[in-house]
Amino acid sequence: MHAMYVLEQQYGWEVLRKKRILLIHAGGYSQRTPTTSCLGKIATSIPKGWPTYDLFDIKLALYSLFPARMPHGGVFLCSSDTIELFDEPPANLDWTLAEDFVAFAHPSSLSVGTQHGVYVLDPTDMQKCVCVLQKPTTEQMRHHTAIWCHGENEYVYTDSLYYFNIKVAQHLAEIYREEHGMTCEIDCYGDFMSALGICPLPRPAENKNEVNQQSSRIKQKIYDTLLGCHLQVVILHKSSFNHTGTNDEYLDICCGNGKTGHEIFDALKLEKHVGCKVFDEGRHDAVDFWHGILPALPHGDTLHHQPSAPDVHGCVIHSFIHPQCRSSQRSLLEYCCIGIPIEIAENTILSNITLLTYSGPTKDILQLPSNLIMQTISLNDDQYATFAFGFHDNMKATYKNDDKSLSY
Repeated sequence: MHAMYVLEQQYGWEVLRKKRILLIHAGGYSQRTPTTSCLGKIATSIPKGWPTYDLFDIKLALYSLFPARMPHGGVFLCSSDTIELFDEPPANLDWTLAEDFVAFAHPSSLSVGTQHGVYVLDPTDMQKCVCVLQKPTTEQMRHHTAIWCHGENEYVYTDSLYYFNIKVAQHLAEIYREEHGMTCEIDCYGDFMSALGICPLPRPAENKNEVNQQSSRIKQKIYDTLLGCHLQVVILHKSSFNHTGTNDEYLDICCGNGKTGHEIFDALKLEKHVGCKVFDEGRHDAVDFWHGILPALPHGDTLHHQPSAPDVHGCVIHSFIHPQCRSSQRSLLEYCCIGIPIEIAENTILSNITLLTYSGPTKDILQLPSNLIMQTISLNDDQYATFAFGFHDNMKATYKNDDKSLSY
C-alpha cells in the first residue's frame, strides 16, 4: 500500500496506467536465512551466470512470460524468497492479466495447503473462485470442497504470485493516505484475498482490544473497499512453487540435494562452482579478491578443472579456495578467500569469510564443525564483524538474561 502511494506521488495515475510494475516484498528480517539479512532475501546468491546471479535475476527471467500478457499495465506481486517454475504448453498460456485480480494457482499437497492460501474453485468453471481460505486445516478444506482428487491422490490449489490492476492500486493508495501513520501489520494475501470470490469469507470482526483496534478497523476498510472486485484464477498445472527462505531449502537448491532441490538445480541449470579459483599461496599477501577472479575465469569453469584441484563437493560461489580444502556435499561458500587447508562439514554456510592464517594445535588442516553458519559483514570506517550461529538455531527465539537454556 505504501509502494502504491509512493508511485502515485512520483508518477501520477495517468502515467502509471501505462506501466507494468513488479512489486517484490523485501522479506522481513530474513531471520531463517541470516546470511541474507543484510541485503535481503531478494539478493540471495544463486550458483549460475557470470557475474553470479542473485534471486532477483532469476525472478526476472522466470517472469518474462507475464509482461506481454499485461495489455493495460498493472501490478505483478510476488514474495522475495520463492522460485516458481513454469513448464506450461502454449495452450495453457491463453490468458491476459486484465481483471481486478488475477491469481496463479499451483497444485499442492494438503500439508502444503495448511501453510498457504487455498483457492476454492467452481467445479463448472475453474477460473471462477468461490473464496480464498487462509492457512486452513484439512477439515476446513474438506468443508469448503477445496480438495481435488486424481486417482487416490488428493491435492488443493494454493496461492503464490498474483496481479492487480491500477484501479485496485488506486484504492490501496487511498486507504494508505487516509490511514497515514499505520502501525499494524497488513497481509497482502490474507487481508486482500478474504474479500474476493463469488462467496467471500466473512468480514473481519471488530476487535475491542485497544492495541488491535487500528488493525481490525483497517482490515475492515480494506475488506469493504475490495469487496466486489473480480478475481480470476489461472491454474498452472505444470508448475511448482518453491520456498527458498530457510537454510535447509537454500542449501538443497544450491547443492542439488533432495527431490525439490534437485528439480530446481536441474531446471535452472545451476552449477556447483561459479566464479571460483584455486588459491595461489605464492600471492599470500596480495590477493585481489574481485580482479583475481573476474578476468581469469570464463563462464562455466569449475574448481575441478583447475590445477591442484581441491576435494570440494559442495557449492562454491565466487571464491578463492586452498588446494587442500575438503568440503561435504551439503555445504556452501560464497565470496570467501580460503588461503589455508580447511575441512568443511555438513550443513555449513560460509559467507564473505577470509582465512589466510591458522595457529591451531595442528598445522595440518582446520576442521570446522558441522551445522555452522559464519558471515563477515562490512561496517563503517573499514571495520568488520563476523558472526557465527548454529545451522538449526531458532533465530526468532527470545531469552531473558538469566535463562539457563541460552547456550553458546
